[in-house]
Amino acid sequence: MADDPYSWEGVTLHGLFQQAAAQHPHATAAVFDNGCDTTVMTYRELGQGVEDLCSVLRSIVPDILGQSVGLYAKTAGNLPLWVISILQLPACLVPMDPDSPLQLTSIRVPYILIQLEQMQGFLQKCSHLQVSTVPSPSLLQHGLFLVRVLTTHPTVSRAPLAYRLQTSGTTGQPKTVGVPHSCIVPNILHLRSLFEVTTHDVIFSASPLTFDPCIVELFLALSSGAALLMVPEEVKKAPRFLADVLVRRQQVTVLQATPSLVRRFGAKLLQTQILHGDSPLRLLAFGGEECPVPSDIRAWRGPGNTTRFYNIYGITEVSSWATLYRIPEEHISTGNSSRVPLGQPLLGTKLEVRNKEGKPVSEGQGVLYIGGDRRQCYLDGEDLTSTSDVVMRSSGDIVDLYGDELVFRGRLDDQVKRNGKRLDLRWIEQTGRKLNEVETCIAVMDRRDRLLLFVVLTAVSKQGQGRAEDILLSLRSELPTHAVPDKVIEVAELPVTRHGKVDKEALLLSAQSVPPLTVDHGTDVYQYVCDLWEQAGGTLMTETEFEENQTHSFLAGGGNSLTAVQLAENLQSTFGRTFPDALDIILHQTLGDLVRYAQSVLEGKNNVQTNRSSSPNPQQHILHTDQGHSNSAKTLEGKTSQEKRPGIRHPGEQQRKKMKTSEDSVVRPIHKSTQLSQDVPRFNNCTRAVLRGSQTVCLQPNTEDNGQVNCFVPDVPSVSTALENVSCLATELAAMEITMETVWTCDTGKCVDASPLLLTEVSWYPAGVVFIGSHSHKFCAIAMDTGELLWETELGDRVESSACCSTDGELIIVGCYDNCVYILETRTGTIRWRYHTGGAVKSSPCLDTETSFVFVGSHDQHVHALDLKKRCCVWKTHCGGGSVFSSPCLGSSPRQLCVGTLTGTLIAINPDTGAVLWHTALPKPIFSSPRIMPRRICVGCVDGELYCVDHHGNVTWSFTTAGPIFSSPCLSSSSLSSDLLERPPLLDVIVVGSHDHHVYCLSEQGQLRWKFETDSAVYATPFVFNLRAGSGAVLDFNVLDRMSHSERLVGSASTTKARTNTDTANSDRSQGHLCVAVASTKGTLYILTLDSGSCLSSLRLPGEVFSSPVVWNNLLVVGCRDDFVYGVKVMGHTGVKGQRLLML
Repeated sequence: MADDPYSWEGVTLHGLFQQAAAQHPHATAAVFDNGCDTTVMTYRELGQGVEDLCSVLRSIVPDILGQSVGLYAKTAGNLPLWVISILQLPACLVPMDPDSPLQLTSIRVPYILIQLEQMQGFLQKCSHLQVSTVPSPSLLQHGLFLVRVLTTHPTVSRAPLAYRLQTSGTTGQPKTVGVPHSCIVPNILHLRSLFEVTTHDVIFSASPLTFDPCIVELFLALSSGAALLMVPEEVKKAPRFLADVLVRRQQVTVLQATPSLVRRFGAKLLQTQILHGDSPLRLLAFGGEECPVPSDIRAWRGPGNTTRFYNIYGITEVSSWATLYRIPEEHISTGNSSRVPLGQPLLGTKLEVRNKEGKPVSEGQGVLYIGGDRRQCYLDGEDLTSTSDVVMRSSGDIVDLYGDELVFRGRLDDQVKRNGKRLDLRWIEQTGRKLNEVETCIAVMDRRDRLLLFVVLTAVSKQGQGRAEDILLSLRSELPTHAVPDKVIEVAELPVTRHGKVDKEALLLSAQSVPPLTVDHGTDVYQYVCDLWEQAGGTLMTETEFEENQTHSFLAGGGNSLTAVQLAENLQSTFGRTFPDALDIILHQTLGDLVRYAQSVLEGKNNVQTNRSSSPNPQQHILHTDQGHSNSAKTLEGKTSQEKRPGIRHPGEQQRKKMKTSEDSVVRPIHKSTQLSQDVPRFNNCTRAVLRGSQTVCLQPNTEDNGQVNCFVPDVPSVSTALENVSCLATELAAMEITMETVWTCDTGKCVDASPLLLTEVSWYPAGVVFIGSHSHKFCAIAMDTGELLWETELGDRVESSACCSTDGELIIVGCYDNCVYILETRTGTIRWRYHTGGAVKSSPCLDTETSFVFVGSHDQHVHALDLKKRCCVWKTHCGGGSVFSSPCLGSSPRQLCVGTLTGTLIAINPDTGAVLWHTALPKPIFSSPRIMPRRICVGCVDGELYCVDHHGNVTWSFTTAGPIFSSPCLSSSSLSSDLLERPPLLDVIVVGSHDHHVYCLSEQGQLRWKFETDSAVYATPFVFNLRAGSGAVLDFNVLDRMSHSERLVGSASTTKARTNTDTANSDRSQGHLCVAVASTKGTLYILTLDSGSCLSSLRLPGEVFSSPVVWNNLLVVGCRDDFVYGVKVMGHTGVKGQRLLML
């Protein structure tokens, strides 16, 4: 239908950028706006960055040229820099979605560039890959980390590709599409001309990188001297904030978006901002889904709006766009309700309509095929050699052809497009039939574009199991978001037509005939809204805790824009009423606001005043200092927690059973041969809580007489004596045979990334208990002596947070991926209560022994202070942007709480009020947890630096390693002698691991004492402990000659004159020898000497280790990614046979 009027032979995407950069060096190229702060990059800066990054990649990986290079990243300010650099190498760009790790198994690439902020997620989700790191400090400066995939061998394609993407294809299963520059460049050139793009334009990047329109948006701007606007996903999910960024803050002029994205704004926002009469938006192109009819567009426009509207159409198999149609202004102004034509083919594109026999038709209905002479992409397994034949790809779309006009009529083979993605309804049906509760099912799109799944239950399910709500929850765990049905409807049987096929029209009629729920005086609107909220993917507390539930945000609690639409529609279909403001409230306000709004509509008032101040501004600083009583309240006006209420029901329907919530966690006490004593007297020594990084807290029972709890937090013994007697200590240790032996294991069911909490000498189990969670959602109590499971509790999601305990040792506090902090009873695992944050809790809680408060960070960008006694949140403080992964650390003099964020902010907070005392910006994200010293604060950073700041946030020194630091510093301080409570701890050294395969020991002033090379990166935090020997040890003074120089790099401060006096040696031996336990990500455990870094022993575990080891007595406990927790006994045999070392 179209010839190629222009030639683009040899033109590349990065070549288009280079031309624009040369012509407009000072123009704005890229803008990243998070709704609060804006980052801007000019064409010159972007070009220089591309040259630098290309140079780095070529130098560290010479064979990267011509390879497929994965980019594992989310939208960020540097995204254009990363994309253009890969293309300019030259190499083939392979975008990878961090939220879809399964993509890595289907798209094979030898190299993957990982956004530093996504490194932790990559390590967790892609552990099945065999990768090796390619360390480069220069690469880190560009916000990237490079890994080599060992199972994929580098191969150069015979035909160069610009990028490779995945698409669902005609079967609904993912397939790979390789796109040459010659296929995508014509799109850029032609659309740039048709849209009349200039240097004055601001083009919004609405699509994710894994969706090929993103490439068009990016180079449409960067080939024209225009500005490309990018925003984070959090802003995209919030229409009100997105509208503010597009119109007021950035004055966007060109927008290409799916109709679903535009509809999310709602008529009011569209009329008053996006399509207002004074809107800067001059062009809006609808693509990815069927175009709205002109009458819909008319309803969205404000008076005087002059925006031009287009229908843009295409398929990924011929990336990206194939046709364009400008919707006539007269069709919009008159409210035409006819379907919008697809338009004319774009540059280099050929269109063809074929009938069922595959023959071309000149008029009538058929399937649309798309191709071109050089607009050719390559699917899985196709030969990439050039061909003179025109390759035509089936779109799977049914169209009507009249003259030169094409009109979309539907999808072939029950395929639909939903939320901009192609969806095969048979895939949903196949997934549904795999469920034990489902006999058969059929998926249908109704006339309101709702996806309905009609199910016939099995005989067992008909007896009360596997109801529609549970089926929907199961489907949500199996299907991507765009494939989850809006509603599951139970039917006795599937009706059939005369031809024996399922009668979908009859099913739709039956769905429409279901009467809406009736409302009577006792209606529990709150309970039903909660049920709908949870069905749509939102998370809640228990049904009785309304005061906690009512503040929940749908997006922060796990929902998204698509499920928000589902919730709004289900609210309408459930009550049979119209709720025009429901979607806006769901997206921007809270559950409490939604309940009050629904009640007002049902009562005919519809004038409820919702809490507008509860809108979740992504950058808002929130400080709650008087909320102590609110979260503990559990009543609602007109609602009692015990009495039965009439509620809402269908005519003739019995009282419906309450839906199971995530609060229904499972506690499984394990009855084994080991008896749990409830009356065993406590030992003379106090119970100690031993945590990662050599942190120890002495616990005391809750005293009723004065309410005081005597606690201390020493780290480990002082090393000053050890450093003065290096040779003597090393000699004695070398004379001993140090062995490590696994004495027990405990299977948790899935990976164990959390670090253990050890409680010693507890009254109900004097041998001590290990507390730890795993990816299986289980939180376990394990006997320290035998490894037997004492109890386990199933939480709402995976657990990576390490636990802490209350000052009396009666409660365990741990964070969870379900956004909650759980407080469990130490003896039984019973959930005492839980607190809901607005994001996943990977941070480990920190205990304040003075107030009994617990502080914990969350991915909702807040630090939360919880009062364990009152069961409430006393304050929460926003950390200025960026999720809080690291664990808070509390200092006493001055009294301040420190924590790091994934935006690189180190922040200090008043632990009593939540007020921010100061904050310091570091160059890269902070995964490491800070540690507070008497005069300084120490924390690791992804830029490979260990930073030391004073108590006002001023950097005093930094130490450079050759890899990112995820490990937290471990400090060595005053000894565990009887006078601990009488003197302050004295710091001597800092030990920290790095991804450069080393462990470093530094002085308090940041001077290197030694470093030790491991077999892989060190993610875990080291643990310093005291190794004590008996009196009969035989010393060998030739130890230094026997130590390998490669095992130790000792600074001058650690080299002292050896002592040979036997009394001195015995004295040192009685005080013990300081050692360091270290774990590498490959699973190797090391025991090193603290004075020199010499390796005394090592043990390889079967899986990777991200858990930090914790040591007590002669037992080392650590979690492993092979699903087990390991108890490893460390034994030292001296010259006297059978004598062993004891560790304190």
